[in-house]
Amino acid sequence: MQDQELKDIQIVTEVLKKGGICIIPTEIGYEIVCDGTNETPVSKLFSCFSTASKSQFSLLVNHINQLSRYTRELPEVAEELLGVATSPLTLILPTVSGISQSILIDKDKAPFRIVSVGLIDKILERINRPLLSIPATDNLDKIPTSAEYIPQPILAIADHTAAATKQAIFTAKMPSVIELGLNGSVKIIND
Repeated sequence: MQDQELKDIQIVTEVLKKGGICIIPTEIGYEIVCDGTNETPVSKLFSCFSTASKSQFSLLVNHINQLSRYTRELPEVAEELLGVATSPLTLILPTVSGISQSILIDKDKAPFRIVSVGLIDKILERINRPLLSIPATDNLDKIPTSAEYIPQPILAIADHTAAATKQAIFTAKMPSVIELGLNGSVKIIND
């Protein structure tokens, strides 16, 4: 790991644990994130992105096992879908608790995305809680893959912006979103 990457991991982890907001590279591009269990930064972030719909934000975790901390019953099909996904996938899961109430959809659902590569994986490992994540853009057709393309008003919200590593590979598009029900229902929100 390079010095800048180690420094960014340390700074981002500290900022997020203190209730701050950061911009970090993920597998889709640059996203603005905060601790998804802390109502204060979640409310601040949502107030800046008042039009964020359930297909535009995710709670990032770095392993499927973490989902059991936040959902009482993980639908069986979740693991199958994650196992065959070839691109980023957000699953809207039922019976969710333990996260900011502002994130919940229909009182007990929330969108989760598993990210297990790159800088974000290391940050998630250290912070050990889900991060609310919204693409750092005002145009979802152009997710920034370089910090220089992040709009200034979004940069102004963040307490820290992490640099992407040279090895970073971005999809530059929104993840597919699938809503799962306890009764085995599967609803494609966007693909």
